[in-house]
Amino acid sequence: MVELIKEQRHFLTLFVQTESAQRKALLQTITQRQLRALSQIAHNVIKFRIKLNPSELAQLKRERRLLYILGDRTLGYRRKSEAIEGKQRFVYTLLKIASPYLTPILE
Repeated sequence: MVELIKEQRHFLTLFVQTESAQRKALLQTITQRQLRALSQIAHNVIKFRIKLNPSELAQLKRERRLLYILGDRTLGYRRKSEAIEGKQRFVYTLLKIASPYLTPILE
């Protein structure tokens, strides 16, 4: 996980720092490696390897079906990319919530 996230750190930080329209464009042109990095983060949230407080859980609970699709290792690139298309707010929230845990990895 660490190597993949380090490799995609520029994409992850760019996604968090841009505005909504650009995030939408980034999701439309997402590569397999970038999607795999997002999937790793979602998988670690599902498996409770990334500890969340109740308010963060409530934010992600609204889109828990999408979280499980993204974190499912058996689903392929096409299914996941179709699922996150237009869901830039969810991906942004996921990355913002996971960023305190990703900061040591990304440095």
